[in-house]
Formats: sequence, C-alpha cells, structure tokens
Amino acid sequence: GEFEVAVASEGEAGLDLVESWNPDLILLDMRLPGLSGLEIVSILQKEQSTKDIPVIFLTGLAIKEDSEEGLLKKNGFIFITKPVSTQDIINQIKPILAKKTG
Repeated sequence: GEFEVAVASEGEAGLDLVESWNPDLILLDMRLPGLSGLEIVSILQKEQSTKDIPVIFLTGLAIKEDSEEGLLKKNGFIFITKPVSTQDIINQIKPILAKKTG
C-alpha cells in the first residue's frame, strides 16, 4: 500500500503511539474517549519532537463557526467533516506528505 497506518482508539493510546512511532502525519478525531483531539494537539505542540507533525482533524461537528475549529484553522490545521470517504482523506494527505518528503 501507499501508506503505513497505525490506529489508536482513545487519546492516551494515540499519544503513546506518536511517541513510539513518530508518524509523518496524524489524523485525529476531535472527540475521543479520554483526551480530546484538542488536548492531544496541545500536548504534541509542547514537545520539540512532535510539534511539527502535521495534524488533520476529523470532526462530526456540522457547526463550522465552532470556536475551537476557528482557532485551530488559524494555526494551519486542516479539518475534514464526517462522514468522509477514504478518497477525501487521501486527497488531503498526499500534498502534505509530498511536502515532507520532497
């Protein structure tokens, strides 16, 4: 396949995975059991080793004026609203990974 993918079903496990795996990109749900997507990003941004990993948020929130989303978009994060197709995600991922490897 084109991508190696590792999956965590809750926030703390996701953080552990990032530390052990050092991914090129993180797809992150806004609402997770345990730590929320926002909490995870704030932790990642404080660490030198993880602060530059691109993050794409998946959100089921239809409310585009959400203040959290506005703040994160201002900081360069990408949002994809669920339901989402695999192709939508791949279309967002490819240019980001191309920049990292190019």
